[in-house]
Amino acid sequence: MERPVLHRRGREDRPRRLLGHRPRRGPIKGDTVATAANNNIANQAPYEILSFTNGAASTNTAYNLIINRRANTATPARVKYASFGDSFAPTKYWTHSGTITGHAAAASAMAVAAAPSFNRFMAESFSSIGTPTILFAPNGTALGAPATRQKPDFTSIDYVSTTFFSGTVFPDPADGFIFAGTSAAAPNAAAVAALLLQARPGSTPAQLNAQLKATALDLNTPGFDAATGVGLINAYAAVYGLPTAAAVPFVDVFDGAALGPNWSVTSRGAARVAIRPDFAPASSPGHLVLDAFFPYYGFNSYTGGRVAQADLRLNLASAPAGGALLTFRHKKILGEIDQAMPATFTGSSDTDGVALSVDGGTTWYSLASITGPNATTDYQTVAVNLTQFAAANGLTLGADVRIRFQRTGTTQVDAATSTLRGGRAFDDVAVTGTNAAPVALFNTSASAVAPVCPGTAVQFTDASLLGPSTWSWSFPGGTPATSTAQNPVVTYARGGTYDVALTVTNANGTATRTAVGAVVVSSAVPVASFTLKPSPVCAGGAVTFTSTSGPCPGTYAWSFPGGTPTSSTAANPVVTYATAGAYTATLVVSNGNGNSAAATATVAVQGNGQALPYAEPLASGIPATWTVANPDNALTWGPVGSVVRKDGTTGTVAAIQFYNYSSRAQRDTLRTPAVDLRGQAKAFLRFDLAYAAVSGAPTANNDSLAVDVYTACSATRLGRVYLQSAATGLGTTAVQASAFLPSTAAQWRTENVDLTAFAGQQVYFRFTAFNEYGNNLYLANVRVENTVATATKALTDSPALQAYPNPHLWLL
Repeated sequence: MERPVLHRRGREDRPRRLLGHRPRRGPIKGDTVATAANNNIANQAPYEILSFTNGAASTNTAYNLIINRRANTATPARVKYASFGDSFAPTKYWTHSGTITGHAAAASAMAVAAAPSFNRFMAESFSSIGTPTILFAPNGTALGAPATRQKPDFTSIDYVSTTFFSGTVFPDPADGFIFAGTSAAAPNAAAVAALLLQARPGSTPAQLNAQLKATALDLNTPGFDAATGVGLINAYAAVYGLPTAAAVPFVDVFDGAALGPNWSVTSRGAARVAIRPDFAPASSPGHLVLDAFFPYYGFNSYTGGRVAQADLRLNLASAPAGGALLTFRHKKILGEIDQAMPATFTGSSDTDGVALSVDGGTTWYSLASITGPNATTDYQTVAVNLTQFAAANGLTLGADVRIRFQRTGTTQVDAATSTLRGGRAFDDVAVTGTNAAPVALFNTSASAVAPVCPGTAVQFTDASLLGPSTWSWSFPGGTPATSTAQNPVVTYARGGTYDVALTVTNANGTATRTAVGAVVVSSAVPVASFTLKPSPVCAGGAVTFTSTSGPCPGTYAWSFPGGTPTSSTAANPVVTYATAGAYTATLVVSNGNGNSAAATATVAVQGNGQALPYAEPLASGIPATWTVANPDNALTWGPVGSVVRKDGTTGTVAAIQFYNYSSRAQRDTLRTPAVDLRGQAKAFLRFDLAYAAVSGAPTANNDSLAVDVYTACSATRLGRVYLQSAATGLGTTAVQASAFLPSTAAQWRTENVDLTAFAGQQVYFRFTAFNEYGNNLYLANVRVENTVATATKALTDSPALQAYPNPHLWLL
């Protein structure tokens, strides 16, 4: 059987396919560099695939491609070979014919060519050329005559954003991971087909294919071509149909998710047209935003402008008396750079403006300037009498009038880098008679994009066109329920979605706009929570309570037994406690949707601190009088058992397990109770420590431990008395690459810190562990004593002896 070299189409599969070797201008050698000899009959695959990389030092090397016919088989009438390599130049039979093969060439398949998102009107260079020639029927019998199929069927977009490819091409996290190739274009086409099937659930595959083709945008030469098929598929046109011309009066306030049936998007390059609710529409809920995407990248294969274009089609064959009046609103966004549109142009222009065409989009006339002083970051209203404009330019307004809203530039309104942000926005496009009734429009401070809490005052702002003189509002569910003010304020007591209606009147008539779901009020019942600081506090001290309740707390009900005041309705009250003890503070929050459950916390009001000598072995875990601060709610200080301690016994100590703590730069704090140093001439902090660096280069995993001293009553930081890191002496034993667990007493060290500088005060200590994903740190036998260590071993045991103040200590 013949062994033609064939391959499925696509960018990702382009190996070199060569057989046999000979040096330039030399005899054929017998060495073989690559072979393929599949059982084509058993595999039902009439092709061979060879892959070879030329490792020779010379730039070009000649090879022989040898195709052997199997014994006792007929000589094939045709053999086709295709190159998928980066550099492959056959010297014979190089016809440059189509490369679509296999399933993509099947009659019922939808073969998809690829065009990049940033240059969607031109096929990718790697996209396979079509019109495959078919010689056999599916059962293997020869056809009476070769059949040529029109493949690819159509083109779809590649160079798209995904969530699953490894490695980002661009710096903006919103862009995700970029996926290019026909393997990217085909899923995009399948997604459009799925949307079409959802809209037309009874469609057959053939009908879906026909609709995608019928609504595609023609590329290259008119009609079908071997590179792009019938053209670029258009999801909107496939589902909703090709654009139609709108009759007058026409109004579009962009309150849907997509442009209406009278619009088409004809953007060029990496340009984008989208209806968005953000960036402050002129009227709620949305507006038309024109910008670019991938603003930080220059595309070598596309050097044209990035021009966002939205074309409105109008039927002005019967213009209203007095002429047709175009009204729209425009603004530029952020750092937009103006590119003024010329008075006329043919085809396209890399500029900013609004233009009119009466010949099907060939010749365009600038209708209004939206650059220079006419471009501000606040919306401006522009009005143009189309009838007068046409007469002044010798034009006739007919059944196919097109108005193009256009923006050019490389910036993106929501780029990650602020210097790359920019764009233009249009809103409230209307085409009416010159003596028309007003167009009712408004803005609201509460919407699906920005829901408000119950009881919030909602501001309504009139944005109507064509000069209304009276206003009549309806606010079901709001207070007040109606208003005749131009810009009323309304309150909604309970959560829900509320409609709003506005009727406006001028001398030419009346118009009403009802916005369904214009106001969104949160339906959530709040959850009470709060923080308090400081705690513990000394008797007579003040504690600040801060509500962290949410969502939408409206009222606060605090209870402070033993405090002054004993209750409060403030969000963040301050309470004084006169007597030592433990007190419970309670908060309940409410809004129009209901009341929260009570949140409670204990306020520790201390009298005198712990007397010296104070000792806490941490052998039963972390005591209730100690507190742990765990900012990331991940691994933190806690008890660990089965540890051989410094005295040789086995039991529990406190530890923080850096070895399994991958969140670097986290600080976790272990706080002691207050200790009374009043009346003490000398004082010392002593604790047992065990730590093994995870590697011989500790700076790579430079865990550290710091001890700070604070005043007991005001929580004022007095200074740092201890700081050691893996790189500066924290280790108490040899380097250990595995998770460290002390197994001998010799792996511990006693640290001895002089506290004499703090004598005469009540203080507490914070042991702060700083994680750099190193090894586990263990702490035990914390003591505060007023005796000098007399045993020689106790001092030699502690090479990290600290004395405060120490100018070499630094902040963690």
